[in-house]
Amino acid sequence: MSNLTFSQNWVTSLALVPLTLLGWWGLPKLASVIDRLTNRQVALLVGFGMAVMVLLQMAVLKWLPVTVYHDPLRVLDQATRMAVGHTSWKITYFWRYPQNVPIAYLLSRWLKLTMEMGMGVNRGVHLLSILLLDGMVLLGIDTAWRVSKKKHLVLGILAFGVLTPFAYTYYLQVFYTDLPVMFVLLYLLRTLVLWRRRNWWQKGLSGVLLVLLAMLGQLTKANMIVIIPAMLLTALILWGRHRFKQSQLLVPMLLITLGVALSFPLSSTLDKAAHFTRQTDYEFPLTQWVAMGLNEKSNGVYNTKDAVANVKLKTKRNKQIATAMSKLVLGYKADFATVAMANGNEWKIDLRSETSEDEIEKFREELSDAQNDILTEITSLFSQIMLNEIVPNGMSISESMMDRYWTHERQLAEVKEYLATQPASAERV
Repeated sequence: MSNLTFSQNWVTSLALVPLTLLGWWGLPKLASVIDRLTNRQVALLVGFGMAVMVLLQMAVLKWLPVTVYHDPLRVLDQATRMAVGHTSWKITYFWRYPQNVPIAYLLSRWLKLTMEMGMGVNRGVHLLSILLLDGMVLLGIDTAWRVSKKKHLVLGILAFGVLTPFAYTYYLQVFYTDLPVMFVLLYLLRTLVLWRRRNWWQKGLSGVLLVLLAMLGQLTKANMIVIIPAMLLTALILWGRHRFKQSQLLVPMLLITLGVALSFPLSSTLDKAAHFTRQTDYEFPLTQWVAMGLNEKSNGVYNTKDAVANVKLKTKRNKQIATAMSKLVLGYKADFATVAMANGNEWKIDLRSETSEDEIEKFREELSDAQNDILTEITSLFSQIMLNEIVPNGMSISESMMDRYWTHERQLAEVKEYLATQPASAERV
């Protein structure tokens, strides 16, 4: 359906139609033949298939390299720099997307290890991709066997790995967050399905791995947090069917939740280890990510046009600065430290206050020359606004005072005229 709906080559897409129909008709017949194979024969076929897949992957990496671009390139470049001891972050990309700092740092530790083994950057990254990708295929095969004991399902998953582009294109050629998080999700789901079958020491080991992998998965890709509401919905459905207690999923679900929760303090620890300082004025507010997901034209996926538009919008920090400055020049109490971008300080000012000059002098000496200039401009703007309340634009002081005098005289006459029309009792009141 995808090839027919989003086709770039109609000849190939139409050729897939008879092949699909043939598979639909023939594969069930093939399944019964496969199920008659012995376990040893299936194991040999899996080993042979995996060996063929690895050889093809090595050929792809050697003769069909991909030019990495955008996010994966920035992550790989920064990881390479950190692997050789350069820890500067003088680009706005990671300030804008700080969720990619952990994957860059973890990748740098892997590259440092492979460099010590004599490998170059490309070989180190390719080795990691093959280990994760082929490990995921093997984990899927093993999970299918443990859950179903169906040999045709095992060989079906093997065929998916060996005969489709899945194991030879993006996930092999470009290392990014998608592959690690898919590996993690497969292990989490596998553990949830098989939890009841394990004894106490297997549950203990699986529980430790659940926490560690959930933590690493959340660190690697922040949107893996959707597994929390997914587990909650699953629990509610099982509860409604009176099967939650029987499923024994409470403990593994709590362990996964613990792992996700631990990823947040660990993320801060990795930021410090990588010498990375977050710049909140560059970050996209959460609402902008939500808005991108609700864009009907892009079907809820990442949208470059939305991202470019978001970059052009005033950031959260800029809005805070603008709000504080507006309050100050209008004579409301506000924090000058926000305007001066002096984190950690509190310089509250109320320019309408009679003691405002004394308050300002208290921290004048703490300000830099640039911050003093900003404060001078703000007080000047405030004075102009206050003066404008007294002397409207285009008038001299004498004209303003005369205008106020004539306005007062006119309003007084209107009041007297109104009172003259009222009964005597109302006039006395």
